[in-house]
Amino acid sequence: MNRTNEQTKTMQKYIRHIVIVLFSLLSSQAYGAQITVTSDFNPVLLSDSFHLTFEATGSVDDDPDFSPLEKDFDILGRSQSSNISIINGDYKRSTKWTLSLMARQAGVITIPSISFGKDRSPQMQITVKQASAATNSKSYGTNKSLMLELEADKKQTWVQGQLIVTLRLLSSKNLNSYRFSDLKINDMDAVTEVLGKVKQYKTYRGNTPYLVLEQRYALFPQEVGQLHINPMIAEVDIIKSSRSNSFFDPFGRSTQTRRIRSQGLDINVKGIPSGFKGQHWLPANEIQLVEEWPDNAAFKVGEPVTRTLSLLADGLTSAQLPELSLKEIDGLKQYPDQPSLHDNKKADGVIGIREEKVALIPTRTGKITIPAIELPWWNVKTGKMEVARLPAKTIHVMAGSNISQHNTGPAPQTPVMPQTSMPQTPAGQTTASAPQTGQTNQLWFYLSWAFASAWLLTLLAWWITSRKKTITQPLTRAEPDLPSVKPALNQLKKACKANNAAACKDALILWGQAVLQQPSLHNLGELSQRVNEPLRSKIAQLNQYLYSGQQGQWQAGELVELCQKYQPEPASRSSDASPLEPLYKAG
Repeated sequence: MNRTNEQTKTMQKYIRHIVIVLFSLLSSQAYGAQITVTSDFNPVLLSDSFHLTFEATGSVDDDPDFSPLEKDFDILGRSQSSNISIINGDYKRSTKWTLSLMARQAGVITIPSISFGKDRSPQMQITVKQASAATNSKSYGTNKSLMLELEADKKQTWVQGQLIVTLRLLSSKNLNSYRFSDLKINDMDAVTEVLGKVKQYKTYRGNTPYLVLEQRYALFPQEVGQLHINPMIAEVDIIKSSRSNSFFDPFGRSTQTRRIRSQGLDINVKGIPSGFKGQHWLPANEIQLVEEWPDNAAFKVGEPVTRTLSLLADGLTSAQLPELSLKEIDGLKQYPDQPSLHDNKKADGVIGIREEKVALIPTRTGKITIPAIELPWWNVKTGKMEVARLPAKTIHVMAGSNISQHNTGPAPQTPVMPQTSMPQTPAGQTTASAPQTGQTNQLWFYLSWAFASAWLLTLLAWWITSRKKTITQPLTRAEPDLPSVKPALNQLKKACKANNAAACKDALILWGQAVLQQPSLHNLGELSQRVNEPLRSKIAQLNQYLYSGQQGQWQAGELVELCQKYQPEPASRSSDASPLEPLYKAG
């Protein structure tokens, strides 16, 4: 009997709890959710990100619409979490939405009321302060942990001439990732070329060590006047704690996002000087004209010889280089092919290369002079006009293999065509002249066949040499191919077996370029943002180890296994290979 009473009391207690829970749920639906808004910083610096948290007690009517925030803030990220608790019969349910924001301007900004369906959050104000002058100045204080520098190699340049611009990010703190804004120019047409990948190295400013991330650009202003380069912006994620684990912190609270701005630049662009007399305006550091001939080239009547002319310009793109002017030559036919244009981009600028192949076919024996080629250009270093020159060349033409020996002397430039009607001569003379007409037709047949064969051989030789041959000059074009997954994994296995952190980094970047099909990927921070857990955490740990100066040997652990198991999302393979992600990105 007592046992039955106890069971009855226990059942009544459970029913009471269920009724309380149901009553709480009905009450929350009837009266709506209570929503609060809090910020982890107030005031906040314009250059810093902060977290804005919306917490709702009870059930909200609908998902929130955060689009009104985009008027004054960049939404860098968002997360959502829920919590349900029952303590002594008291049921409580709450939901949090946390946004990572960065203000677009300084001042007192009102956080607008956010709609959660019929429910709405209250407004609040947040103060955004401008970063101090010391933070944005170019002075190198010992207390500065983050700096962004923008500089040009000269304060004035010539129109269409090359200007080298360097963007340099210096950080004394550990970085998880970074993004650079695009190089923008106001009110002037200019061609911009990115010079290679971002270069990483270490330096000291005073006694403070810095990690340096450096990107260079080549600018070619197309107008005369004042060239203004807008300040550039770097957005970086600074690691706040070495104990962070992104698997338990998917929103990235262990990192602090900072945005820093460089100074702008003003460059004076000068026009074409009066001292330049050339037909084509070519401002460059150096220009060379080079010619190449086949080995042991022999010149014979009717047989083609390919002459390769190369124009190399240090400080100009290949698109700026003009077509070489070829003069008519007595006794020599010239047949130019389509030019080949390519650019060799290095850290110190662009070298434009224009290559032209010309088939030369002699039409007579004897000495033939190929005239010199001259190309005036403007030396930007000395401020004077110079002339690139190929000297004249005399060739000796021998009789072709299909021409009889009695024709080895001087011959007319073109054979005499047979007459269309027979002259009125005695029958004997008419019979004697018939073989001459037949010989002339036969000669033209052989010459036509030789010309056709020679052109086919020339095209075949050009196709082979264009695929295999490069200009034998100090600078040629070099474009890396996308690496393969298997060799990259083999390289990673060797590096992990030796627990070599630096080698692991290089192998991981190659693996990431191959798997994600993104040749522009160039650091571990970017790679970690493009993969999922737990590989993301492992790469972040390696990146932190490399730049934190920790002592002891790196332990690779299961890094290879994680890479082998990783399956990229379809969006990763089709994404744009741009080296820089968009700076202003909502959501």
